[in-house]
Amino acid sequence: MATIIIKLANDISTDDIYPGRHMATVLPSETPQFAFADRAEFNARLRAREFPPGSVIVGGRNFGCGSSREQACSALKGFDL
Repeated sequence: MATIIIKLANDISTDDIYPGRHMATVLPSETPQFAFADRAEFNARLRAREFPPGSVIVGGRNFGCGSSREQACSALKGFDL
């Protein structure tokens, strides 16, 4: 059974998932460190790999809205949740 590691509200944009100020870092091997960077506690827990494989992030309606920033996807994929 999957473990829900965070439950987010509606309208979580790609800016929330991967803040624009980190756009200079685009390599999929480097982007995970900036996933949810503005949610410092959650970002620290992700970087510390506190969550078991198979964990999930639950987003409300319109998760990933905003720009079509591929780094938002690679940042999350890098954790193999």
